[in-house]
Amino acid sequence: MNGRLKMSRSYRFIAVSSAAVLLTVGASTARAETLQEAVQVLLETNPELRAVSANRGVRDEIVRQARADYFPKIDFEAGAGVQEFQKPDGVDLDPRIYRLGLRQNLFTGFATKNNVRRTKAHVSSSAYQVRDAADNSTLQASTAYLNVLLKQQIVGLADENLVIHKRILDQIKLRSGSGVSRKADLDQVESRLSLAQANVVNTGANLIDAQTTYQSVVGHIPKDLVTPKPQDEMMPANLEEAERLAVEQHPRLKSTNYDVEAREAQYDIAKAPYYPVFDFELDKLWEDEVQVNQTLDEQESWTAFLRLRWNLFNGMRDNARKKETAFQIDEAKEIRNNAYRQVIESVRLSWASYQATLDRLQFLENRVTSARRTTEAYGKQWNIGQRTLLDVLDSEAELINAREELYKAQTEKNLAQYRILDGLGSLVPALGLQYPQQAYLENDESESAAEQEAVEVKEEAAPAPQEKKMGPG
Repeated sequence: MNGRLKMSRSYRFIAVSSAAVLLTVGASTARAETLQEAVQVLLETNPELRAVSANRGVRDEIVRQARADYFPKIDFEAGAGVQEFQKPDGVDLDPRIYRLGLRQNLFTGFATKNNVRRTKAHVSSSAYQVRDAADNSTLQASTAYLNVLLKQQIVGLADENLVIHKRILDQIKLRSGSGVSRKADLDQVESRLSLAQANVVNTGANLIDAQTTYQSVVGHIPKDLVTPKPQDEMMPANLEEAERLAVEQHPRLKSTNYDVEAREAQYDIAKAPYYPVFDFELDKLWEDEVQVNQTLDEQESWTAFLRLRWNLFNGMRDNARKKETAFQIDEAKEIRNNAYRQVIESVRLSWASYQATLDRLQFLENRVTSARRTTEAYGKQWNIGQRTLLDVLDSEAELINAREELYKAQTEKNLAQYRILDGLGSLVPALGLQYPQQAYLENDESESAAEQEAVEVKEEAAPAPQEKKMGPG
């Protein structure tokens, strides 16, 4: 009686635990949520991605600041004061001065042109950083999405396994009461039932963990998720094609290409101080109650200047600055080389995982088929007395384990596909979605010099800085 009471309480505990899990899963089941919908929410609300997108806006404004140097600067100056003379006595003045000036730079060693080129390269780099961040965030969302689906399947298997154990236990109790089954068989099934009950609790906790991760990535508790369609048609034909596509289109490589271009423009800017600076200046001056040639007068005049300034010596600062920017080109190229290594490594690892999962799937499907046939055969043999209930329970447990491994492999296959697409830099388009607006360039800048340059497979180092004697430093 005491044992039955403990068992009854245990059943109630498992029932409550399962109900809590089901309530958690069904808390937001008003409408099914597809993977595309989840990713779209992420692309619109993810804080990390929005921060990268905001940086693109910063770069756009920096370009406008650089272009401002092409335009003239117009300044207005006004002044008023008091002037007292000791000799002759009693002479007090209230001078007033108004000046309107225009300054237009005509030549500054190509610094303005190269500065605009530098800032535009930073804009392009930032746009591809947005794409890279969007693909990475989408991969995180896809992983969280599939993980929730997998945990839900495993919870279903755990519940099914518990029902099987209860059914076998009831049958053994009936046979034990009639003297057919042994007490040891009953004890063993009760022990395995306790393990099944513990598995229900454990799988429920794992599901809640997966839902929490999903909320952290996507921004809300998962709804009634829909199993996504595999991306089989988007897969490259082989590893060589995957590597080629990654090198051609991965946004991280394109971003680092533009970073190199920006550093090269900065090097050209550093050469500007070796050139003279030409400015055109136009001033209009109004003066009232000012002393001119010992007399008080009102004066109105204008002046126009073509002004040349050329620094002849600057403490070798300009030479050092030029060397600094040359080393920065070295740095940018090595960062690009490292990005190339990382992209190729990611593609190769993802492809190896994908191929291994494809090879495993056929065997795991065969295992499920064989286990199901075995379970059906054991059930029939038990009916005619050729198998024990423990044999039937073992076959049911084998089928549950086989199905769980198959579910995991199917999830791993889908995840490997998403990792490959992320490695190719095309995960968001593969899902039929668009990148954030900040990921696109105006006026089709994809044909710029940085895009035309092929990614350097060999890890070349930038040439050592060479001093070019263009003028005094």
